[in-house]
Amino acid sequence: PTASLLARIMAHECQIQTVPSAAHVLETACHPDQRPDLILLDVMAPTREGLEICRQLKADETTQSVPVMLIIDRDNAEDEAKALSVGAEDCITCPFRLDVVEARIRNQLRIKIRHDLLERYANQDSLTDVANRRGFDLALSAEWLRAIREKHRLSLVMVDVDCFKQFNDLYGHREGDHCLRRVAKAMAKALTRPGDLLARYGGEEFVAILPG
Repeated sequence: PTASLLARIMAHECQIQTVPSAAHVLETACHPDQRPDLILLDVMAPTREGLEICRQLKADETTQSVPVMLIIDRDNAEDEAKALSVGAEDCITCPFRLDVVEARIRNQLRIKIRHDLLERYANQDSLTDVANRRGFDLALSAEWLRAIREKHRLSLVMVDVDCFKQFNDLYGHREGDHCLRRVAKAMAKALTRPGDLLARYGGEEFVAILPG
């Protein structure tokens, strides 16, 4: 398949993972520790599954931010409009010029890196460097849906730092901030699985999401 050929070509600068079926694409992309920066899908004969996989990826909150490029046949040019309508970021038309395709793949990866940085700053607490309330709300929504879909358990741990107001009154807000950073660092160190998430819920309150 063309996707496998392009993957081999880009292997010198990207870490490539190929999957044997549509189900494997969806399963892999849903897991935080396996989620790719870019997905290449064939919309080629005989299966032509790429359009449907792209639609499902873009309909799921967990995977909708992963850029998807679809590989289409020049003889089925209408597939390009369909691909863009279901959420694909770009299309590669076969036969293709290798240098153009490499440039387009690099562009999508650059856009993804910038997007991830913006997301990180928007969802990160500036004091403790863990997720903020917005990041927590987004993660909980996605993990709740995934737990329902995969019939897995989901745990939530709420933490309130005892006597923090008295600590602040005695030592001052600067030491209080230092205390919160140390608490966040200690808790983050205890969460060792890739899917775990620690967030500052507000003030001296923290929350941890523990999938599975």
